[in-house]
Amino acid sequence: MIGRIAAIALTAAALVAPAVAVAQVASAAIDEKKLTTGKATIDPAKGYIYFHGPSRLTMVLLKTPSDAQRAKFEADWKEGFDKAKKKYPAKLARWQSDMKVASEAKLKLPEKPVEPTEQTFSIGDIETRMVVSVGPLFAFAKSDADIGYLEEVEPGTYTLYGPIMLAPAAGGSGLCYCMGSVKFDVAPGKITNLGNFAAVHGFEQVVDIPQKNDRPTEENWDLPASLRAYPSVRADLHAAGKMNNFYGAMVGRMAAVPGVLGYERDTVVDLKAAPPAEGAPQVTATGP
Repeated sequence: MIGRIAAIALTAAALVAPAVAVAQVASAAIDEKKLTTGKATIDPAKGYIYFHGPSRLTMVLLKTPSDAQRAKFEADWKEGFDKAKKKYPAKLARWQSDMKVASEAKLKLPEKPVEPTEQTFSIGDIETRMVVSVGPLFAFAKSDADIGYLEEVEPGTYTLYGPIMLAPAAGGSGLCYCMGSVKFDVAPGKITNLGNFAAVHGFEQVVDIPQKNDRPTEENWDLPASLRAYPSVRADLHAAGKMNNFYGAMVGRMAAVPGVLGYERDTVVDLKAAPPAEGAPQVTATGP
């Protein structure tokens, strides 16, 4: 009886344990010394994102899923759904037995398992599989005045999700740009240069690491000398719409960016889109 009661308690605890998403986006931090000594290379099949600022930064990006990644997610969902359906009768029978034991021992009654259906079964959001987390450690290069990061990623479209520190199976802390951000394409074989855009336009530091208090007010798109010989392109930024707060972080939005990102109250406005028809109200890059 005691062993059975302990098993019931462990089952209840498992019901509230956070789930861990299966990562589908490969990424790796690149170190300047390894690149200059040939221990690391710029792979023509991979994409690269570079950004820098006056202090250590953390940046979470969400990749727009490719057709193959969406197909993998759908296949995983079907596999999980089929397994859940197969296991449900046994779970129901065990619950009925646990109910009897818990009732006799005057314990809290276990929650009845929910029968999986196509409408209710979930394996989480595909976006949580598309995460690339950069910084605050593993910088590409650093000096007293500047710290830069170079991340090798899969080519595709990436959205700045926010300065969030992620912890496995425990969510994240920081600020989610859930209400408005920017996105950009990363091409294979090239370094996509974000410059110090993140530091200038609202990427606030949230980690407990000694920091400089100064924040740059002017954009700087210079690449370090060690990267100038490689193919590179300045990030072509576009407004990105609202996103879900997958990690329970503080909800916010990136500050408006002239010519790129604006807001009409709580509506994200793509300032690079076609201009409005004649006579329509003009939208400007107003702040939060």
